[in-house]
Amino acid sequence: MARRAATTKTWFTINWWSAVKRSSLEAAELVGVKEAVFLGYADGALTPSLELRRDPTRLIRRLRPDRVPIMDPTQVLISGEGFDYINHPDHRATGEASLYAIFPSAETRPIFPELLDEGLEPHHVNEVYLMMSDKPNIAIDVTAVWDKKIQSLLAHRSQVGEDVADMIRQVGRGDRKRGRRAAGRELPRDAFHQRHA
Repeated sequence: MARRAATTKTWFTINWWSAVKRSSLEAAELVGVKEAVFLGYADGALTPSLELRRDPTRLIRRLRPDRVPIMDPTQVLISGEGFDYINHPDHRATGEASLYAIFPSAETRPIFPELLDEGLEPHHVNEVYLMMSDKPNIAIDVTAVWDKKIQSLLAHRSQVGEDVADMIRQVGRGDRKRGRRAAGRELPRDAFHQRHA
């Protein structure tokens, strides 16, 4: 009996990851992403380790972006009009690892010298946009892509259902208010805390 349960659990895990990957690729395609990178970490078990930090450092050095949006790693409890959300620990872990990948890891040679062996020279990121921040200082008008944004989020069928559309709209209303504080007027907006790195 125990063997059968273990086999079923393994089957579910393999198929669940496949579903997550498929839905992530669909969501990315909806918003025009040309390349999606899957790092293969277990869901729900991320920690902001050196190993995790090395991966975004590698990507930053390879892609050489001017601006990087990341989750605000300081946000644990997020509230807005009509919703309360406990930030997923994976979001916080990737936010922290990505923040420290941006600085100091991506722009200095002594950290992760093995990346130099891969031909990945240091790179300085000019701007960091912290998502879900409680201290936004910039707002971006997303009127033209609002419907695509919701479609993309709802494409993650392995993790969310149609009932999440209302929460997404509530978050959007909160972003509009935070965006209005950051920009001085109300439009469909995504609000960020912008930092120059």
